[in-house]
Amino acid sequence: MIRKTAAPEPRATGYLHAVLVGFAMLWTLLLGALPAQAASPACNAINAIGTIYNPGQFSHSYPAASFIDGEEVTATIVDAGVFGPMNGDAVFLSRADYTNAYVYSSDTGLAGTHTLTAPSSFLRANGLLVSITAYDSISSVTVTCSGTSPTVTGITPTSGSTAGGTAVTLDGTNLANVTSVTFDGVAATSVSATATSITATTPAHAPGIVNVTVSGTTGSATVVNGFTYIVPMTVSPAAGPLPGATAGTAYSQAIIASGGTAPYGYAVTAGALPAGVTLSTGGTLSGTPTAVGTFNFTVTATDANSFT
Repeated sequence: MIRKTAAPEPRATGYLHAVLVGFAMLWTLLLGALPAQAASPACNAINAIGTIYNPGQFSHSYPAASFIDGEEVTATIVDAGVFGPMNGDAVFLSRADYTNAYVYSSDTGLAGTHTLTAPSSFLRANGLLVSITAYDSISSVTVTCSGTSPTVTGITPTSGSTAGGTAVTLDGTNLANVTSVTFDGVAATSVSATATSITATTPAHAPGIVNVTVSGTTGSATVVNGFTYIVPMTVSPAAGPLPGATAGTAYSQAIIASGGTAPYGYAVTAGALPAGVTLSTGGTLSGTPTAVGTFNFTVTATDANSFT
């Protein structure tokens, strides 16, 4: 028996026009997700108990302060269901005085595997007495302590602009109670959490690699070097009309990227250049145009990490 006792695009006529595209450079970073936090001293000690076999007995108390938020203790009891002469087999997960207890008492007909669980709220308020008596019907009792604190297993994307405003998704477990996400200690905004995912918006920060921490009512988790702040990649001249060209006259205009990680590559990704003009891999538009008109095209710069 188990019981719980009380308790639009611009156009120009007669000269070249280019739309230059430059987005923030992103760095690829290997994500190292760490556990939420180390198990408490009490949790470690309880897991060291292992299994108590018949005949056997165990009793020990663990104070409330020795547990951390999000931990719970479970006793797995294997009962043979055979009435014995002592008829006193029992398992208590309780306060030190045996009150406010989660109790399993062996009795005839209870053959099988049974569990008792003391939740985190109980442990943090009362501490825990683990008391096991296994001389008759109970064959074995295994006591385990586990955490329900949040863990983070992935962050997407792993980098963004120093200006902030990057929408990130953090995947993991036990995330429903997360109320705060920080990047190097600076709070993110628009935090929304489910059991397995958190969305948030990054704050502004200086360039560099930072830790990301999630916190809530059942603990916290930190991803070391989890996000990289980068200076956005830009191109010059900016989007808009380029200096005019004259048909039959040699023309040259450099397009220069900055930010991101050099070297940069350049390519026409939309529209078409005027006949006679080409774009070099180094970003220079050159040649002798042979046609008169307005030509709209997009040049995209790509950095060493294949980001644009």
